[in-house]
Amino acid sequence: MYNLSMHSVGKLASRHRIMRAAQQELEDSGILGLRMEVVAEKAEVSVPLIYKYYGNRDGLLTEVLSLLYDGDSYQTLSYYSDVFRELKNPSVDDIAILFATVQQGFRKPGRWQRLQILAASVELPELQTRLAAIHLRHQKLVIDFLTLALRTVVSQQPGQTDESIEAAVALAPPLASLIMTQSFGSVLDDLIVVEDREAAAEEMKVLLRLIINSVLTAGNKSP
Repeated sequence: MYNLSMHSVGKLASRHRIMRAAQQELEDSGILGLRMEVVAEKAEVSVPLIYKYYGNRDGLLTEVLSLLYDGDSYQTLSYYSDVFRELKNPSVDDIAILFATVQQGFRKPGRWQRLQILAASVELPELQTRLAAIHLRHQKLVIDFLTLALRTVVSQQPGQTDESIEAAVALAPPLASLIMTQSFGSVLDDLIVVEDREAAAEEMKVLLRLIINSVLTAGNKSP
C-alpha cells in the first residue's frame, strides 16, 4: 500500500511538472512550436514518459490547452452570487458591473490565448470535445447567476407577478449566450490605446444595462 501511494504521488508530481513545462513552452514558442523534447527537458522527465501519459503531441496539447482555456473568470460568478445576495436593493447596474468585472479576465492576453486555442481545436477533435464541455459548464455558471440576479431585481419592482418574474428569468439562457459571445467579440478593443480601451469598457457597461433592461421589459410584457 505504501509503495502504491508513493507511486501515485510521483505520477501526479510528474504530470504537474509536464503541464507546467508545456505551458511555459507554449508561452515561449507558441502552439505550433511546442516540442516534446523541450517539454521533457523542462519537466525533468523522459519523452517516452510523456507519450505514456498523453499518447502523443496532440494528446499533450489537448490536455494543456484545455486547462489554459478553462481559466477561472466565470468561476468567480459563484462568488458574485453570494455577493449579490448580500446587496441591499440590488439593481440592473449591479448586474452590469459584476459582469464587466468578470470580463476583465478576457482582456489581452487571456482573450487572445482563448482565440488561439479555439483555432487549434480545428485540428484537434478531442480538444473540440473538451472545449465544448468547458463552454457548457461556463454557460451554466452564467445562467445560474443571471437566474438569481434577474429574479432578485424583478421581484423588488412594484406591480410584478409570479408570471412576469418567471418570464424575465426564462430569458437568462439567451442573455447568457449574448454576454459570453460578446466577451470574444470585443477582441478588437485590445488593439486600441489604454484610454480608448477604458472608454470601451464603460460603453460595455452601458450596453449590458440596456440589454438587461430589455430583458426585464420583455418579461413584464409576457402574458
